[in-house]
Amino acid sequence: MATPTSEVIADRALAAGLKLVPVQSSYDFYLDGADQVAPTGDVIKGSWGAHVREKTLAELAERRILICDESKLVDKLVGPVPVAVVPYFSGLYTSESSDTKTDDNGLTIVAMSPGEVIDAPGDWDSEICGKPGVVMTGIFPVGFVEQIIVGHEDGSHHVIVTKSNGV
Repeated sequence: MATPTSEVIADRALAAGLKLVPVQSSYDFYLDGADQVAPTGDVIKGSWGAHVREKTLAELAERRILICDESKLVDKLVGPVPVAVVPYFSGLYTSESSDTKTDDNGLTIVAMSPGEVIDAPGDWDSEICGKPGVVMTGIFPVGFVEQIIVGHEDGSHHVIVTKSNGV
């Protein structure tokens, strides 16, 4: 059983025969992929625009684990970072050349800081989330997830531990 984070994923999961359940008040674990992973364990997620649901479901989980392949590893996180904004306020963060889309929640997803290195992802996340109309960013700062499992082309893997789960 699974709770999908987007309508596209819901359709794919149903087509694969998975049983889907609506949002629950808690989960044993959250398992998802990542777009960029820094050595510190900081992560960018949400290039498809589902980061609000992804981050919120992760917050409801006792354990949070991400899986990616080695192509997602970066020295430092680099924008663009998806940022969900209440549509009424999106003009504060967009221009005619801005890359935007609407997510499944009706929020405007703005690609912020394209090409810029995000030196302090946790601070960047806090600063952006403090701006008017911003709902959430696609930054999962170090410690937000417990582990990141990185698969390698040769079939091996390694684990980046970013937070103790108390075990």
